[in-house]
Amino acid sequence: MNKRAIVLILLAILAIIAIVLLRKHPLPADGSKRRECPESWYENHMPGVKDGSQQPSQYLVISGERVELNEVDLDWVKQNCPVHEPTPVY
Repeated sequence: MNKRAIVLILLAILAIIAIVLLRKHPLPADGSKRRECPESWYENHMPGVKDGSQQPSQYLVISGERVELNEVDLDWVKQNCPVHEPTPVY
């Protein structure tokens, strides 16, 4: 195989990976936040090095992956999902 064929094959593989990732985590076209029900919502109270002013960190788990709160429409989650408040984790 020549170098051009190898480059074309690699580009095709990268394009397929990009398509799969975008289908798994679609980005809203209008810049709105995700409206998906999480599997869980956690509030981390684990001890750690903090400056005293930090709030406990919260995050959601959607499709088995951690999702930060700023990526999700929390009002929609609270109104439409069985998981509508964080569970403390110690």
